[in-house]
Amino acid sequence: MLSFLCSVEPCDDACPECVKLACSICLNEGCKQDEQEDSSSDEVVISTTAWDACRAVIPCKAKDHINRLVGSKVEMVTSEGLPFTMDVGKKPGKTYIEGEWSYFRCVYNLVHPDTVKLVYKHNMRGFHIKPYDPRGFLKQPDKNNATPGHALILEGCLYTARMPTLTDSEREGLLDMLIEIEQPSLRPLVHRLTATNIDKGELKLPVRLVNLLKLEGHGCINFRLGFDEAPTPIGYNISTDGRAVCRWIDFVEDWELVVDELVVFQPYFDATGPCIKVFVPLLS
Repeated sequence: MLSFLCSVEPCDDACPECVKLACSICLNEGCKQDEQEDSSSDEVVISTTAWDACRAVIPCKAKDHINRLVGSKVEMVTSEGLPFTMDVGKKPGKTYIEGEWSYFRCVYNLVHPDTVKLVYKHNMRGFHIKPYDPRGFLKQPDKNNATPGHALILEGCLYTARMPTLTDSEREGLLDMLIEIEQPSLRPLVHRLTATNIDKGELKLPVRLVNLLKLEGHGCINFRLGFDEAPTPIGYNISTDGRAVCRWIDFVEDWELVVDELVVFQPYFDATGPCIKVFVPLLS
């Protein structure tokens, strides 16, 4: 209910000079309504004058790209892998995002004159969302937030159903790895390798990952170990329970994966189609 009470006027605590430069329609600084050539840009910068506690208004020259999502819930993911579900709304002349915007603002301690960049991820119907301070540095989760930043990063992952509690060493290694790599808009899956995965060379990807990668029937997924450039194409079939069954024995043997090893599956798309990067956190 709070979001309906919020204003879409320029923010009171934005600098007066910034407000003077703000577009009278979208409230974004320096937006020129007659320049529409960037309407399909994959990057959108929301200036400090265009957001408040409850919502952020999309610049005029970028809103055509986002208008197709009006009425939808869109997952936006930060560089640390934290997901925030935004509602895309529209009022006369304005397209805006709200929903978990307030939570995002709290987690990253967004204050004026901070800005926010949205980077559209093709084939994913989603975005990276990146908060920047006035100096242009990417902001990190606020450690003074009610939920510690490290806990939020772990909450940004999916976990397999039988995933036991992480040991202290595994937790530290997982956090280090997630902070090091920049997450795509699809959430990573944390899994502990089983005897079936290793001895039988059979990997069953859960339904949540199947849905994220839009897998149907049968096909092929390109697997990569970490930042390795060479992909390993692995065939899959969708089973009756909706999981994707992959025969990945060659991948297991090539990279010497072992039972009980903690791995992270990072799904994404490239020009070839659905892909998964496999990361093995370093344990102390």
